[in-house]
Amino acid sequence: MWTGGHTPGQIVLAVAGRSEIVVLASDAMHFYEELERDMPFAVLSDLPEMYAGYDLLGELQARGARILAGHDPAVLVRFPALTGVLAGNAVVVA
Repeated sequence: MWTGGHTPGQIVLAVAGRSEIVVLASDAMHFYEELERDMPFAVLSDLPEMYAGYDLLGELQARGARILAGHDPAVLVRFPALTGVLAGNAVVVA
């Protein structure tokens, strides 16, 4: 889905998980606090488009989608961790 904002042509990817939609926010939301605090990332190409992207992500989240921020280490604590070789570096999302 096109969101714009951070860079021209910015998109997010929504995929069907086992029980819900999983949204890979990429650079449309680098860190969870951007959406939670309505605080845009410092580097952007279009502020209104960035806020529209946050609105889209918020709507998807309100409908039950699981949102993965593009660069936030909190992803590793918000979702169950994998074990074994990938422990601490990968999570189970859906």
